[in-house]
Formats: sequence, C-alpha cells, structure tokens
Amino acid sequence: MQAIVEQITAAHQASLESTMNLVNSSLDRLERLARLNLSAARTNFEDSVINFKTVLCARNMEELTDLQSSIDQPAMEKLIAYANAVFEIVAEAREETSRLLAGKLAASGKHIATTFDSVAKNCPVGSDYIVAAMKTAIIVANPSSAPLQQTATPQVVPNPVKSAAASKTRKSA
Repeated sequence: MQAIVEQITAAHQASLESTMNLVNSSLDRLERLARLNLSAARTNFEDSVINFKTVLCARNMEELTDLQSSIDQPAMEKLIAYANAVFEIVAEAREETSRLLAGKLAASGKHIATTFDSVAKNCPVGSDYIVAAMKTAIIVANPSSAPLQQTATPQVVPNPVKSAAASKTRKSA
C-alpha cells in the first residue's frame, strides 16, 4: 500500500513540474510579445512624429502626395515585420506547448499502465473479473486518446504574412 501512495505522490510531483514548465514557457513567450509590442509602439510613435514634421514642411499638394507614398512604404514594411515577429512567437509557443503536452501524455500513459499492473498484482484472489474489466477499459480508452495525441503533435502552419508577401511578389513579377 505504501508503494502505491509513493507512486501517486511521484505522479503529482511530476504533474506539478510539468505544469510549472508549461507556465514558465508561456510567461517567456508573453514577455517576448510584450517587449515586441513596446518596441513597436515606441518606433511607431517616433516615426509618427518624424512623418508629421515632414508633412508640415510640404509646400504644395504635389509634395504632399509624394511624401505620402514615401511614408506609406516603410510603414507597411514595418507592419509586415511586426506581424512576422508575432507569428514567430506564437508558433514557438505552440510548438513548445505541444512538445510538453505530448511528453506528459506519453508519460501519463506509461504511468497508468505500470500503476495498474502493480495494483492488479496486489488484488485479492477472486478479483480476476474486475482486473479483466479494468484492462478492457484501458484498452478501450487508449484509442480514444489518439485525437489528443494528434492535437498535441506539432503541425506545420504556414505564415500567412509571408505567404501573402510571396504571392504579391509573384503577381508583380
């Protein structure tokens, strides 16, 4: 009985460590995203001030339209770079989370199997039917965990901003 309590305690400790790893990973990604947002806000403000001063120096409408086109292009490039950076952070977070969850799911399956085998060995005589029913339940439950494992498996997701930029480049060529 003491061995079962120790196994449960070990499982809880492993679960706590896994949860802490997941939370730390999420906080790291949130920190990167916050730094990116602050940097983008600072750059946007500085560019806005420069652009405003430049527009104030325009002497006629022709200069103003020329300035507008020279202002728009760098702004769009910065917007695309920002979107790519956000996408990269989110993709890394998804990959890390999927990796951690897939590892935890595999470890949990192994732990359940070993715990059940240990409990089955210590069952009193005559409980064969209950042990057989439990084994059947585990066998039936394993295929139902396949969608969870597929969800936890990292999948390649294309970057929509890069795809749009590539599409635009091909159309203009």
